[in-house]
Amino acid sequence: SGSGRPPHKSTASGNRGGCSATGSTTATTPDHSHSHDNNHPPPTTHHAIPQPPLCSGTIHLYLGRPIPPPYPSWRLPTARLTPPPSPPFPQRPWLAPLSLITMISSMILFNPITLVLSAAVALYFIARWLLIQSEPFLKHLQIYQVVRAQFLRPYAIVEGVVWPRYTNQLGNNLFQYAYARLRARYLGVRFRAGKLNQDVFHTDVAKLANGKEKAIGENANPFAKAAPFEFIDAECDYTGKNYFTPVRSALPEEMNARAATSVIGEEIKADGKFLSIEPNAFAQDFIFYEREQWLIRKWMCPSVDSHEKEALQADLMGVERDDTIVFHLRFAGKVEGIFADPTYHELPMKFYTDVLKQHGRCARAILVHDPKSRQAAADVAERLKRFSPSVKIIQQCASRVEDFMVMYRAKHLALSVSTFAWWAGFLGHKFKSTIYYPTHVEVAWYNPRRLKTWYNKLLPRDNKYVSVYYTTAGQSS
Repeated sequence: SGSGRPPHKSTASGNRGGCSATGSTTATTPDHSHSHDNNHPPPTTHHAIPQPPLCSGTIHLYLGRPIPPPYPSWRLPTARLTPPPSPPFPQRPWLAPLSLITMISSMILFNPITLVLSAAVALYFIARWLLIQSEPFLKHLQIYQVVRAQFLRPYAIVEGVVWPRYTNQLGNNLFQYAYARLRARYLGVRFRAGKLNQDVFHTDVAKLANGKEKAIGENANPFAKAAPFEFIDAECDYTGKNYFTPVRSALPEEMNARAATSVIGEEIKADGKFLSIEPNAFAQDFIFYEREQWLIRKWMCPSVDSHEKEALQADLMGVERDDTIVFHLRFAGKVEGIFADPTYHELPMKFYTDVLKQHGRCARAILVHDPKSRQAAADVAERLKRFSPSVKIIQQCASRVEDFMVMYRAKHLALSVSTFAWWAGFLGHKFKSTIYYPTHVEVAWYNPRRLKTWYNKLLPRDNKYVSVYYTTAGQSS
């Protein structure tokens, strides 16, 4: 050509993609300048077949039928899609907001997060309904009470009146009563004891002397079935009184001088700390009661001391003797089964033997236990006898009042992990010389056995209390 460019070459395989600017093709001659062996003979000479000026193949339009080649080099087929005209806006104006509402509702209703939240709300109301229906049964299941108590407070304020919120059994109820009454006193409002879950108590106790007292107890006193506490105050009005100083009449003579010299500012600070801490429904930490422990004894001891017959029986047993130790035994797991509180546990045998070692002069051991745990108590008695053959073992199992009075008036008392026994030692402080307190060794916060160390928080800072350490890790039966 006259352009001075080399002619276009087409390979022997018939490359159909090489197109010249003028649309013509030129035949090429083979190059025999290279040597070839027998295995690779030189290519044969042939004329190139004229090809169309564009690449072969089939082009499919977006909306159309296939168009076969050849295609002109200067014009490629294109698919021009024109969107259909949008329909006119409806002439009904009220349809626009309705459509918007429908769209938003669909987005909300079919959103995964909305569906999950709706399911959670529905499950909450279903679970709440089931709890209400099963409350008569669950209130006897202590594991339910323990879990429920973590989300409740030991009191409720209704129309300016403080009421205790009772859970579980008598020992726990006394803590809830004391905490709510102290809170009402600090706030300067009225206090009412309310009613216990009285059907959890045995019906063979709280037998009052005559019909009049029985009627008063059953109809008016919330602790009517909770002897020996059936005569504690059911209500009290603390409005308009000074609550930032101790009640002098509640303190023994040796503490009056120290209480009289207390700084009022420190008293107010202590009250503020009490009101600022919100415990769970059990309120079982001695920091709430340490400052007012003599006042709490004043509230409860008169009711206990009114049971003179049971007190005389305890004295006849010789509980005030120096060579006698009263042990309280609790076998919650064996007696209560699935209804047992999982945080309670039986003490290892080493605890009882350590008490005998520390006391050193024990000639008699009185074992106070529940009527349903006679066999378990007999096993402990047998093992104590083998450990110290000279010790006389006496098993005490009677009504709640009689058992409580034996511990209440004992000179030397060994507690179990029990709030019922704790109140016997705390309220009977004036009779006590030694209270052997079961103290669980400290464990790490992530250890499940830490749940069993709750009793440590109730240990008073008093010289009469002697800690006897034990552990529940790998204990022998």
